[in-house]
Amino acid sequence: TGGINYRSNLGTAQAGAATAITLASGASAVDDYYNLMTVYISSGTGNGQFKTITDYVGSTKVATVSTWTTNPDNTSVYEVMPAVTIATSEGSGATARVSSVTSGAINKVAMVTVGTLYRAGTATISSGSGTNAVLSARIGPVGGHGKDAVSELGGAFVMVNSRLIGNDGSDFPVGDDFRKVHLLINPLLTADSSAATASTYSGAEIKDDSGQIIYTEFRAPINRASDSTEDIKLVMEF
Repeated sequence: TGGINYRSNLGTAQAGAATAITLASGASAVDDYYNLMTVYISSGTGNGQFKTITDYVGSTKVATVSTWTTNPDNTSVYEVMPAVTIATSEGSGATARVSSVTSGAINKVAMVTVGTLYRAGTATISSGSGTNAVLSARIGPVGGHGKDAVSELGGAFVMVNSRLIGNDGSDFPVGDDFRKVHLLINPLLTADSSAATASTYSGAEIKDDSGQIIYTEFRAPINRASDSTEDIKLVMEF
């Protein structure tokens, strides 16, 4: 939930220094108004830098931060937003920032760094003077999404489809029949024993006894002619 009454300020800096940034003229005139909130440089000089504001002077619009890697200047576009605190007993290095506040409600959070070895954690809004925002930490699987699609998606079947049209450029014989289909992985080329990479080969182009047969299916004889088209679909469980 986005909560209510959270502070924010977006604009182009008036100036910058080693440990400060001067916010736009429309920023609050109240001292300490943005204390403990974060400032992110979204474009311009210092793009991508992310700091916590430790002090703010309303009359000068100067926000104090830890030392910048690149000092911002009057081309630096910034976002001052509520801070996100990530707590966990497993994992380290993750930092996040609020990236959108609309009418006082938080509606978007983005990761700055994702960290390592997280198994559980909580995320809370820790500044900005608003209330009632609730965050839910989402932790990806080991190796990232897609690393183990079987486990993550619960899949147990895969379909492989091959369409044979006529003699497929003289690669596939006609005037004969076939009744056995193999699925072969990592075959080698006859010419130089390198790995086969193209989508089709003639029988003479594949080195004898290379690769590994991982699936075999027996079928009733299928007679082939020059105007034949067959769709061979293999559905395998693993």
